[in-house]
Amino acid sequence: MHYRVVKPGQLIILDVYCNQLHDMMRMLVVKQQRLVKRDSSNPLLRQCLEELNKVCKNVEGFSPKPMTLLASLFKVQDDVTKLDLRLKISKEEKNLGLFIVKNRKDLVKATDSSEPLKPYQDFIIDSREPDATTRVCELLKYQGEHCLLKDMQQWSIPPFPVSGHDIRKVGISSGKEIGALLQQLREQWKKSGYQMEKDELLSYVKKT
Repeated sequence: MHYRVVKPGQLIILDVYCNQLHDMMRMLVVKQQRLVKRDSSNPLLRQCLEELNKVCKNVEGFSPKPMTLLASLFKVQDDVTKLDLRLKISKEEKNLGLFIVKNRKDLVKATDSSEPLKPYQDFIIDSREPDATTRVCELLKYQGEHCLLKDMQQWSIPPFPVSGHDIRKVGISSGKEIGALLQQLREQWKKSGYQMEKDELLSYVKKT
């Protein structure tokens, strides 16, 4: 077991924990094949080592947040919760860990279109959370999608051009119906690559 004694007065916060983890990983890279062979009867250990090794290589040189690296050791979201109970990590760190563990396999680039970044963009548009872009950038670092990371960092979230007030102007007053129409229009807007403007979207409402 690798361990390091912290300096007097130094707290075991997430940054310190992850820095030690990264140092340990550099040593494990050299010894990994021997470790895997020796512990081949433990597939969980082998899988953890392989994922950690892969993510360390993916994030190298891209200044990941500590949790981005640490998430490679978690199998399920409950592992993040257990870490929080042990280290009392910040809400931001916990939410990032939960996000990466949940989305690292399902939220991936589009391979069947000329817009590989679009699944990530759609996720940000749908989430409407102020830190969604930051989380997605960390996920891209985790996945090793460096070209997409650069594109994401240069992308600005486009404003949805239609409001509930606009729909009321065309004669619809039911709050429930307005909400459903806004969602339908948002889907149309996303399919257009966020290019459809207000008048074009509202004309779709008039047709329905």
